[in-house]
Amino acid sequence: MKKLMALLLAAMMLFALAAGCNNDTPSNQNNQNNQNSNQGSNQNSNQGSNTPAQNDPDDGYETFSYVSGIEAFTLDCASNTEGNAAGGILALLTPPLIWRVEGEITGLAAESWDVSADGLTYTFRLKDGYKWENGDPLTAYDFQYAARRWADPATGSTNGDNLMYFIENCYEIYQEQSISDVTLLGINALDDSTLEIRLNKVCPYFIDMLAHTHWIFPLNQAFVESCGNDYASAPDKFMACGPYKLTEWTHDSELVIEKREDFAYADNYDVDKITRVMVSDQGTAVNMYEAGEIDAIVSVGADYIDQYYDSITFIASTATRQIIMNFDSPRVPEVLKNANFRKALSYALDREAIVSAVAGNNGTAPWSRIVNPTLDDYVSSYPVESAPLGGDPAQAKAYLDAALQELGLSDVSALPQIEFALLEGSAYKSYGEALVDTWSQVLGINCISVAQYPFNTLIGLLMEKGFDMMYWFPTGGDDPYIDLNTYTEGYPEYTGWVSGELNTRLQDSNGILDNAARYAELASIEQSVIDEGPHIMLWIEGLNILTQDYVSGADYTSTVFNLEHLTINK
Repeated sequence: MKKLMALLLAAMMLFALAAGCNNDTPSNQNNQNNQNSNQGSNQNSNQGSNTPAQNDPDDGYETFSYVSGIEAFTLDCASNTEGNAAGGILALLTPPLIWRVEGEITGLAAESWDVSADGLTYTFRLKDGYKWENGDPLTAYDFQYAARRWADPATGSTNGDNLMYFIENCYEIYQEQSISDVTLLGINALDDSTLEIRLNKVCPYFIDMLAHTHWIFPLNQAFVESCGNDYASAPDKFMACGPYKLTEWTHDSELVIEKREDFAYADNYDVDKITRVMVSDQGTAVNMYEAGEIDAIVSVGADYIDQYYDSITFIASTATRQIIMNFDSPRVPEVLKNANFRKALSYALDREAIVSAVAGNNGTAPWSRIVNPTLDDYVSSYPVESAPLGGDPAQAKAYLDAALQELGLSDVSALPQIEFALLEGSAYKSYGEALVDTWSQVLGINCISVAQYPFNTLIGLLMEKGFDMMYWFPTGGDDPYIDLNTYTEGYPEYTGWVSGELNTRLQDSNGILDNAARYAELASIEQSVIDEGPHIMLWIEGLNILTQDYVSGADYTSTVFNLEHLTINK
């Protein structure tokens, strides 16, 4: 259930960002190569807080403000699922061991790390000079405490990620709860400056996952426990150990962090004050941008893409838009379980034409594979059979004929009514109607109707398996395994699809040390998910940031808005 809740909350964060920017359409991006973990002995980083300052501190008091989403839901790393909007802020307040900055894995709190010969033990050495606001030095025990607090079921965390399948005893403590002693978690301080993470099996991309997880951020145990349930709810209930501290937080309005001049590497950070502004209307955000009241908008709305195109940076995304089917539908389970029916719907779609008609020039990327396109090495070298992006009407009709025969139906008019559930919003409606119209025109299927719901209602339908078809929006990861695990481990809980054999094969794939052989096995599993799973992949959501021309170093990756290298050059 925690895995399910994590998926739901992550989806909610994406929806909140889309709602705040009135931008629920994807963007087309060039594929970027997946960054390898570069494991080995004594890996060092010369980025992040060790980078020399780019501006003379005498230039004046520099500020940066940006619009992102509609609320900072929490700054408690044990519960934060709002990666895009809050992750970058948290990294400046309580730096993690490592982080992905400008596409590269960077040591923040960690000076260096190495991996044991058997690939099961990762040892991190912390940088000198990091201190909490009360003067306590940052130690490896602060990371140990944060990890154990997250894993403890009493904390009630819902932001579990794929790391829990690999860290020793993590799944058993956090998810399965078959181990009650959190001290058995494979994350331990060896001394004040050394943290050890032990795995239960080899994971070739562990460093990649660690570089964007949000729950192994340091916490000052005495302070957190003194705050009780109010921890991270207000500036006086939050303690920083990084280059910035939390100074203001007006919920649903703005969150402010300011540079700590007593921070050991303060001179390496150019901006003195960063304000995250939370507004619900994209027009308001653009007006603020035009008036010079804000310096950036994270994910500018599609209506403004053409106007500001030259000032927008587009980012390769791992967030997919897709249709999920409910094999336990209270109305039409047998129809939706039929693989040929699902393939007929998928092959009928001209994803390119639909994206062009609805999204216009916001760069939407049509997509029909399970694994996201940023994993270019895998995607290009290990093809699978999926629906062509331009559609294949003849093949779609052949699949439909086979489905009707298997279902014992004379023709399409005998198909039962099917509800296609989507979120409220004009863009969602446009996409939904385009899909339904295509099925009508290509296949003569007129039994599928669009129904839009508020977010909470849609989540209720998902949780109760009270839907037929639903427009959905998960995110991918830095390895094909991560993408596939979402489908074989997460989706069965609310689609009724039984994927036990595939999930076992997927877990076993991590024991394949030759990466080419591992990829081949993952491609075979991906093909099975496409053929058997309750999913129709549609397109990849785009990410973008609109910045004033004097801003540089605002790095919006597929997982988080990074401000480590932020510079203002007015």
